[in-house]
Amino acid sequence: MTETAQIPNELRESWEAALAADPPDGIAANNLGMLAAGDGDLDTGRQLLEQAVGLRPDDAVAWANLGSVCAATGDIEAAVAALGRAVELNPRNPMPAHTLGRLALAAHDYPLAERAFRSALAAAPDEPSILVGLAAAVAARNRLDTALDLLERALLLDPEHPVAWEQIGAVRLRRGDLGIARDALRRTLVLDPERDSARHMLVVAYLARGERGAAARELDALIARRPETLSYAVDRAAIHFDCGENEAGLARLTAVLAVDPDNERALRMRDAVQEHDDDAK
Repeated sequence: MTETAQIPNELRESWEAALAADPPDGIAANNLGMLAAGDGDLDTGRQLLEQAVGLRPDDAVAWANLGSVCAATGDIEAAVAALGRAVELNPRNPMPAHTLGRLALAAHDYPLAERAFRSALAAAPDEPSILVGLAAAVAARNRLDTALDLLERALLLDPEHPVAWEQIGAVRLRRGDLGIARDALRRTLVLDPERDSARHMLVVAYLARGERGAAARELDALIARRPETLSYAVDRAAIHFDCGENEAGLARLTAVLAVDPDNERALRMRDAVQEHDDDAK
């Protein structure tokens, strides 16, 4: 977003005059819309950008800006439509297609995400983040070999791309390649220690390999960083129980249930352990 402080008042006033003219100037509407959005007034920004594309329906830049502002307001459907129009008008610009792909991924529309990322890749074939996005889209459609090929291409371009390493870990985990998955996720955390999603997948990899101690250490790190994420504490309780540390596990579950008394997983786990203990007496 453009910061208002960087725009001289004279220029702003000229845009306002151009927009008030007969006929109004669509470029001025676009510029003022981005100024409003940059100031945090997303509703006004959207209104002005909608006016801009109405005045200049073939302006790919205005459509892309409208898509970005719609996404910022949470109107994903409108954002997807606007960004799709921007891509249609100017497929040589990878940015709208890349943004569209990311929105489609978040909305679990994987066919659209793949089409968008492929369009972006055609415009920018050496951009690692686009390769990584496309890999996520095809992996979500269970084309794991293709995803790995894309991720390896991304790492050739940027060997220290943490998201690429994380996705390799995720894909390898799905394929059952536990050692490779573990190593890729470890590499992710060397590059970006704050990637909680990678750390949680590393916990899964460790547990699948029977490495409970390592899994427990990673969960402890997650709990320290994100104490509000109760699922981590429940996972940690499960490891306590697997190691025969029932008292510690029940203490974890008690703390979870003090915050969320209806936590179904914690309740089931507590009841199962208590029933087992009662049967053992």
